[in-house]
Formats: sequence, C-alpha cells, structure tokens
Amino acid sequence: MSNNKRAMQKKNKIRASVFVAALVVAIAVSAVMASGLLSSNADSQEFQPAQVVRVVDGDTLIVRTSGGEDRLRLIGIDAPESVHADESRNTEEGVAASNFVKSIVQPGQTVYLQKDITNRDQYDRLLRYVWLEVPDDPWDINEVRTKMLNGILVDKGHAKPKRYEPDTAYNDIFDAIK
Repeated sequence: MSNNKRAMQKKNKIRASVFVAALVVAIAVSAVMASGLLSSNADSQEFQPAQVVRVVDGDTLIVRTSGGEDRLRLIGIDAPESVHADESRNTEEGVAASNFVKSIVQPGQTVYLQKDITNRDQYDRLLRYVWLEVPDDPWDINEVRTKMLNGILVDKGHAKPKRYEPDTAYNDIFDAIK
C-alpha cells in the first residue's frame, strides 16, 4: 500500500473519530438539558405552578411545589423589612409592603414561578420571579407591572429594583417601571 493511501486512510479515521466524538457530546448535552440538570434562565419561559402557603414579608413567600415547601425570595427587588429578627430594622413601610402582598396573594392561591440563573441564595431560599398568571409576553412591561408580583411591588412603590448578579433578566424593566 502506498504512503499516500495510508495517509488518506489515517485522515479519514481521524475525521470519523472527531465526528463521532462531536455527535456523542451533542447527544449528552441534549440529554442533560432535557433532564433539567443545567441551569436555565428567564428566557426559558418555563413557568412552574406553585401554591402559596403564606406571605412572610414584602419580598418573601412560603410556597409549595411538587418538590415540597420552600421559602422563596422575589428576585430583582428589595422591600423594606417588617419581620427582621433585629426589630430596629423593621419599618412601617415594610409592614405596608407585607400587607399589600397579603392583599393580592392568598394562601392556597396558584402562582407561577420563573427562574433566572441562580436556583437558591445563601440562605437556601428559592430565587424566582412570581407571576400571578402566566403572561402572554413575559417581556412586555405592562404584563410585568400587572401580572408579576415582583413588578407589581415596584410599580406600586412597595419595593425598589435591586440588582442581584447574575439574576438580572428583568432589572431593566423594573428600572423602567419605578
């Protein structure tokens, strides 16, 4: 067999090996994405139903999902304190924010959770945007200010937009609402 023919066979084997490796990687990535092991972001437009167990304060809820009960922190916003262990940090504005949330979110109510990048914070709270109903267009400012609890709180002056990197998908909209 000539050297040219051997070289050509070797190149073809290498090409075939690279193709097979790329195919295996593509299949593996697809399987991991489908299993939900990789983080999604707010662009995924996945809305997980949850039942409200109770309102803790202006930016924290207890919710029940198929995975059980969780403390949930509304991301992208910051409401004044109302139930902080250090009572000197609690404010009348915090009590008003908490009461406002309690007036629009009731125990047993179904809400829809939307994840950004981070699943949980350092206190093991779920980090989510909370929709009162699934939006037609989650990037429409009017839907954010009327259907998303985080946006409603900013719109009504009970919370301020606050960037918590890397979960900032809606921060430009929150800034425009305030």
